[in-house]
Amino acid sequence: MSVLVISEGMRCAALRSMYLLQQPCPLQHTHIDMVSAERPGTVKMATEANYEAALQLINTTSPDIRLAAVQLLSAFAKQLQAPAGQQPPIRDQARVDVAFQKLCGVVTVEPWARIRLQALAGLSELKHASLGVRRQALSKRATYSSAVAVAAGPSAADTGLLDSAAGAFVHGTEDDSEQVRLATIACMQSLGASDRQFSDEAAIVLTSAVSDELLSVRKAACKVLIQWATDFQQQYEQSRLQKLLDHHHHHQQQHGADQTEG
Repeated sequence: MSVLVISEGMRCAALRSMYLLQQPCPLQHTHIDMVSAERPGTVKMATEANYEAALQLINTTSPDIRLAAVQLLSAFAKQLQAPAGQQPPIRDQARVDVAFQKLCGVVTVEPWARIRLQALAGLSELKHASLGVRRQALSKRATYSSAVAVAAGPSAADTGLLDSAAGAFVHGTEDDSEQVRLATIACMQSLGASDRQFSDEAAIVLTSAVSDELLSVRKAACKVLIQWATDFQQQYEQSRLQKLLDHHHHHQQQHGADQTEG
């Protein structure tokens, strides 16, 4: 079994869940199984049990428990992401993708703005979720296959997962709460900062936000669009310059070889 190092944020979220689970709730027998990092020879965290618990707790009737579940699921998914350039295990990637969709579902259907904001904060950290699940959050029409849920575990095999996740960022930009609309824009900015394909599609959603009734939202959407345009223009110019330099270097090498033969 792989071992995950418990960060302070994860410990706080898990301890909060443990405390909340002492109160009566529909899942009162579900437990967060943590072992002190100071005890040698023990597994730091029972990943699978906690992942399953967090998925289930998102659907409870208590807002406090749902908030703790969102925090917990976000922390687990962030830790499961592979470093940039590395291929993650299939099961870990599946869990990250399902967590992304679950958090999208929270943004779409959760009645409490505070919990929607927490879900958006978690989503902004899941930059290595598969492109398909990230793109699904930009469209209300379900386009992504739910086959990934099978590899993630029993609680992930939720037939309503895609329905609730579809178009989460569209719903977010249409939310009644100004804070949620701003957080949705910030989340898309974070996920699209280094992903041209995602940002191109997210720009369509942001273009709609430019017409928002509030100036703060319009300005935030415009700022992201301008930043992306500037960043990718710079990347294009750098790429073009590098190609010119490579071509010039190749030409010099060829010219030198011709002179040597002569």
